[in-house]
Amino acid sequence: MRLHQSAGDQIGEASALNSVGLALFELGASSEAIDHFERALTLQVKLKQARGEAVTRVNLARATGGSLAEAHLRRAGEVFRSVGDHYNAARVDVEFAAIGLRGDGRYRIRERLGAALAVMSALGSDKELARIHRLLADLDADAGDQNSAQSHLEAAVCHEDRLLPRPLIR
Repeated sequence: MRLHQSAGDQIGEASALNSVGLALFELGASSEAIDHFERALTLQVKLKQARGEAVTRVNLARATGGSLAEAHLRRAGEVFRSVGDHYNAARVDVEFAAIGLRGDGRYRIRERLGAALAVMSALGSDKELARIHRLLADLDADAGDQNSAQSHLEAAVCHEDRLLPRPLIR
């Protein structure tokens, strides 16, 4: 960060703040992570770095939770859609479900996951498809639909299997 600051590179500084925030969050230091994310967001908004702003808002949503998370995710989704980033827009929909924003109701979460599933299927993203199927399995299990939950778990395992390294020699 200091290197970017000394060079006057505010975009680099914002990126570094976001990266340090992610590391702090993974270490369980949520309040420090939020501070770094907020500092990054301030710079990104000032510099009109829409995509960086959206990425940081997703990270803030993960770190803050609740209604503040919902506001950050809504804005991030708007930005990703406005720049045609369908992959990250779909990931925002997955985040809505993953952090448990039940204010939208089960139908809205299922709708978001269904839309994300369609995008990720078209893009062939096995990692994201596995995550979506696991979330759908949780949603179905909570609703008491064990058959559908089982189907989603099987689909998740299938996508996860595709992510495993394959031997080079046959």
